[in-house]
Amino acid sequence: GTMRQLRARKQFTKPSVVRRAQIQKAQYVQGLRDAEEI
Repeated sequence: GTMRQLRARKQFTKPSVVRRAQIQKAQYVQGLRDAEEI
C-alpha cells in the first residue's frame, strides 16, 4: 500500500532533506498568502 511506499521512501531520503523541502514549501505558501492579502 501507500504506507509501505512512504516508509521505504523515508529510509532512502535523509530527514534533513525532507525537513528542508517542507520548510521551503511552507515559506512558498506563506509568500503566496502574503501576496494575496496585499
